[in-house]
Amino acid sequence: MNFNNLSVSELNNIIKNIFESEEMLYDISVVGEVSSYKITRGVAYFALKDEFSVLNCVMFGTDKEYSVGEKVKITGNLNYYAKLGKLSFNAYRIEKLGDGDIFKRYLDIKKKLEEEGIFDPTHKKPMPENVNRIGVVTSSTGAVIRDIINVTRRRNNNVDIVIFDAKVQGENSSKEICKAINFFSTYNIDVIIVARGGGSKEELDCFNDESVARACFLCEKPIVSAVGHETDYTLIDFAADLRAPTPSSAAELVVKESKNFKAILSNKFSDATLLIKRKFNNFENKIALLKQNLISTQNLLLNTKIFSEASQKQRLNNLINTIIVKKEHSFNAISGVLAALNPQDMLNRGWTKIYKDNKVVLSENLLNLNDEVEFKIKNTKFKAKIIHKEEE
Repeated sequence: MNFNNLSVSELNNIIKNIFESEEMLYDISVVGEVSSYKITRGVAYFALKDEFSVLNCVMFGTDKEYSVGEKVKITGNLNYYAKLGKLSFNAYRIEKLGDGDIFKRYLDIKKKLEEEGIFDPTHKKPMPENVNRIGVVTSSTGAVIRDIINVTRRRNNNVDIVIFDAKVQGENSSKEICKAINFFSTYNIDVIIVARGGGSKEELDCFNDESVARACFLCEKPIVSAVGHETDYTLIDFAADLRAPTPSSAAELVVKESKNFKAILSNKFSDATLLIKRKFNNFENKIALLKQNLISTQNLLLNTKIFSEASQKQRLNNLINTIIVKKEHSFNAISGVLAALNPQDMLNRGWTKIYKDNKVVLSENLLNLNDEVEFKIKNTKFKAKIIHKEEE
């Protein structure tokens, strides 16, 4: 066999034969902590770990459940599945040895932080009502940051996103996360999102670091944790001011949908116009009905000869004129309301539009000192610069 031009299947079969021919890999026992455990149709898929490594395991024909963090001893054989190029440990016996040391350390840290009040809800900072800039702690590559950007742009394209590129798994990742949180604590942002996609519990270990939880607690800005999937909980989830089940939902929670002022005004104008038309049609119908009643009343008066012809005409004319005057007053009042809703008419009466970066400013909170703006009064624009801003 030419070992320089092996196919994938040939190489995997060679590896499988090596494992099957090595007697030392049969009937061996391994001790570790249960990292994950799932049973599907009588087959248990689980992982054992120690402080440095993880071993993927499988056990057939079992219905026994084991909890994450339990220390166990498994006995079985190493198996290399050539088709997928995957190594696993096929166990045929599992023995419980108590709680694992890694899980105990996690519980000890969690208990200590709880007793110090790090997780106390009374210390949680509220989310800001209006978010203009978000600080995101995550890897600058991958789907997580793209999801956050897409959701943010869809909900409000005016919100800025500042990314702190940090490792979110592996060696020194907890230090980088703390560094990012400390940086954003005094940076000009409104809220921080610490995010990472799903992964194994070992891949999320950096978010169980005590220093990360303390950095969240001491941060001056509100923090949203968005680590892993909906069922994954780490220490940062308890220490953060708000937990989101996924990075996308974190952006949904933080960013409110923007409101188009022009669209709102146009809709209100259309609603008002429709309402006035309906009222006007009702008035016309009422006037027609009144005229018909008046004619009937006139005929009745003439037939019964209660009043003279001149008296009847005068009374009827007075009554008709009174009704018409009242309806004209109502119509003029409604027309005035319609005219008041005209945006151009508002500008003609002295209202002013303020533009910043060619966009209409909808709130004084969007104006800062030294900002250059434009004022539009009627059909004239003026440029100006904010040199003083008085807070009420």
